[in-house]
Amino acid sequence: MDAGKTLERYLRHHRTAGSSPKTLEWHQLSIGQFIAQHGGDVEDLRADDLRQYIESLQARSLAQASVVSKVRSLKAWGKWLAGGVTHSPASRFPSLTTSPNRRLPWPKSNGY
Repeated sequence: MDAGKTLERYLRHHRTAGSSPKTLEWHQLSIGQFIAQHGGDVEDLRADDLRQYIESLQARSLAQASVVSKVRSLKAWGKWLAGGVTHSPASRFPSLTTSPNRRLPWPKSNGY
């Protein structure tokens, strides 16, 4: 399945679901950049392709929050694709589902 065509279908899905123009623009940018770098058939994409994309984003000195946001867009696309594709390369990155800015809970004390 051609990655560019799946992006068009994914954006159509968002338009018909009532997503905002900003959301559509963000997905177009985030996923479009990934496709431009790795393109081809979505069934040929591997987790290493996503790692290379993340490295390229980090090399551009983007804020970690921006990198995570772009990866979140790719993960959403991957989950959407999961109905017709046997795997999602992004699904191999469960640690990227949480924000790097998320505060960790304090450990529970033993009453001291």
